[in-house]
Formats: sequence, C-alpha cells, structure tokens
Amino acid sequence: MSPIPDLTPSQFLAYHARLGLDSNSSYSLQELLTANTRSIPFESLSLHYSSSPGVKITFPDIFQKIILNNRGRGGYCMENNTLFLALLKSRGFDVWPAGARVSYEVDTQGKDKSGRFLGWNHMVIVVDDDKLVDVGFGGNGPISPIPLVEGEITKGVGPQEYRLLKKPIPGMMNQRLKYWVLQMRETQEKGWSQMYTFSTAVEFTPEDYEVMNLSTSTLSIFAGLVCCVRSILGEELPELGKDPKETVGKMLLNGDTVKRRILGKTEVLRVCKSEEERVDALKKWFGLELTEEERRGINGRATEIKMN
Repeated sequence: MSPIPDLTPSQFLAYHARLGLDSNSSYSLQELLTANTRSIPFESLSLHYSSSPGVKITFPDIFQKIILNNRGRGGYCMENNTLFLALLKSRGFDVWPAGARVSYEVDTQGKDKSGRFLGWNHMVIVVDDDKLVDVGFGGNGPISPIPLVEGEITKGVGPQEYRLLKKPIPGMMNQRLKYWVLQMRETQEKGWSQMYTFSTAVEFTPEDYEVMNLSTSTLSIFAGLVCCVRSILGEELPELGKDPKETVGKMLLNGDTVKRRILGKTEVLRVCKSEEERVDALKKWFGLELTEEERRGINGRATEIKMN
C-alpha cells in the first residue's frame, strides 16, 4: 500500500467541488473540517450493501468511492481521515497519521466504564504537532481541532464538550507510560466519557492501517450495524438564528432509525420498516444514493431490514 499522496490538480478540484468550496480560495483548518463533516458522511455501508462486503483503503479506491463516484458516499475512519489528510497535506498543513484505540465504553454504548480500551482500531490526524483532527468518528466525533493541551475544553455541538487528558492506560503493564485520552461530555452536568486513546510518539503507516482495517471491518461494531452520520450546519435551519457555517447538530442513521440531534436535543425522524425505506432515508437525509447492485448486496444478511 502506497503512502498518502498529495492530490493531483484534478483531484484537488474534484475534492473541493464535493465540499462546495472554491479551490482557489484560502480556508482555515476549522473551515475545511466543517465542510468535510457536512459533505462527507461517516458510514459503514460498504460492510452491508455489497455482494462482497469489505472496505478498501488504498488512496485510489477511497478517492474513487467518495469523490469521483458522485453518489454522496462517505466511509469510516480510515477512509475519511485518509482523504482529509491528503487534502490538508496538499494545502500545506503539517500533518501526519496516528493510530488510536477506541474505548470499551464507546464499543459497548456506555455499558463498560472500566476505562479499558480495545486494540488499535481507529485512525486520527495530528496537525502541526499540536492539534488532533478527526473527521471519521461518527456521531460523537469532534467538530473542531482539539489542542494537544491537557485539560483544555473544546466546544462540541450545543452543550457538548471535549478535552484531552494524558494518563496511563488501565490494564497495561507499564503504568509509567502516559497516552492522550480524548473525553467527551454531553453537558456540564454529566460526567466525562472516554472516546479513545492515542499517542503522538508513533506515526502509523499505510501497512499499519491495512492490519487495523482487516480487524475493524470484520470484528468491530460496524460489521453488525448499518450507520451513517453527517453534520448539520446553521444554514439548513435558519430559524435557529445561528451562523450559517456553524455546526448545530448531526443527522444519524443507526440501524433502522434516523435521528436528528440539534444543539443537544434529539428527535426521531423515521423508523424504517423495510430496506426500501432505509435506502430512501439515506437519499433524503444524507444525499447518499446506492446502486441497484449495492441494494441487492444486503439481501439475506443479518443487517437487512426484513418486512414482517
């Protein structure tokens, strides 16, 4: 697997077109991140809507699927973050890829609060050696760069907040080693939840991600869950009176249920009763279209919505 490249001129233009940005203009890291999470969803559809489920993470495969196919597709962490790293690199940012371990708390949807973490199963981006960026963590992913400063609070959507701590990891033999741990809380009244841990001491290679991808695509929660997430900007809900380019919420498909979470409040938009309804929901709320072949790929699988 080849290293993550600079974008070619035609790729640079196509990526910006997907984000709705002018390739000749200058943008801040925050502006690029916001456009990316609005335009490119986090999704696990390749593991379900396919005759041969799996995720290809070579850069040409990712670029073809998400940018060139022009059907609103996204991907999971190793796809979205690989793509975004290439964009940042091509725009002159000092970036490099790192690996992370997702917490059991996230993996069990809050049931396991032991403080333990899974094996290496997530990709993140380090920018300028002093910021964490992640456009591939789905519903609880940060919407802004996170400074690599212990305890500093970064705002999320509505009352949501993030912070980084540096501490030893429970269960590891060497408790002298400290790792960055990303934490999130829904409101100031609620406790902090652990998202994942990572180290800025090791750069991950494409070969590392190939091994991670094999595990994540077969053993993670996404292998058994059809999901899709995108950010919602203020321009979609002008009645809120927010900045049109501010992230005010997230649209989420979790299994058969479509939810909209705006400034900390969640509403159910649809509980899909059939595959036709879920495919329609993907197009209606995420702008994502599946081919007929992809639609047939879920037939007979455990994640197919079977009509009663």
